[in-house]
Amino acid sequence: MAVLLAQSTVGSSFSGSVASGSTALTSPAGFSGSTVAGNLLIAVVYAKGSTVSNFEVSAPTIGGGYGSLWTQISGATWLSGGQTGDAPVFYIPNAPAMSTSQKTTASIKNHTGTSQTLSVEFDLYEFSGVDTSP
Repeated sequence: MAVLLAQSTVGSSFSGSVASGSTALTSPAGFSGSTVAGNLLIAVVYAKGSTVSNFEVSAPTIGGGYGSLWTQISGATWLSGGQTGDAPVFYIPNAPAMSTSQKTTASIKNHTGTSQTLSVEFDLYEFSGVDTSP
């Protein structure tokens, strides 16, 4: 069976000042069509701030009783123009079917002693034909 991209969507974003110890959330966003049970879901979260050690990206959450089914599989960090970024990748193998009302939210937490400007956004992908057996 071929692996196919079933659908993808640009999630939502947040950018602004976040107080020390506070968490900022994106607006909820989801797929334009219902997902199919057994498919692989991927969420790529993009975050930036003054340094990676000053912020934390948590696993995305899904509304409608699904909570956080996401598991982090990788990530990448970068430094550009005085900003540090992090791009963790999360997945749900053999995912349950979800309707378009199930929305995902990403978050970023400020770990500095002062307010700082942080940004977070995410994209979602659904793949069919992925073998999820060990």
